[in-house]
Amino acid sequence: FKYYKLAIKADSSNVKSYYNASTILMTQKEYRRAQSYLEKAILLQPNYILALFLLGECHEYLNEDEIACFYYKAGEYYGSMDAKSKRIWACRKK
Repeated sequence: FKYYKLAIKADSSNVKSYYNASTILMTQKEYRRAQSYLEKAILLQPNYILALFLLGECHEYLNEDEIACFYYKAGEYYGSMDAKSKRIWACRKK
């Protein structure tokens, strides 16, 4: 995680550093912190599918299902990911 924080400090427009930092935070179950990094990645690159789906997952872990569905659907809009298709279908039922 420290490496990615340094990378972000060196280049705050590096979308992948924000995403990679968030993946580490997700494994540590620090979902709110991960959310912050993912939101920054999406601000820099709104069509970053991996970040959109991971942010959906983050909200799902926080029991924020409506927000999770929003990000899953946004990720699907930019390009489908088969691994996440069950979550997208669950959102469509709502």
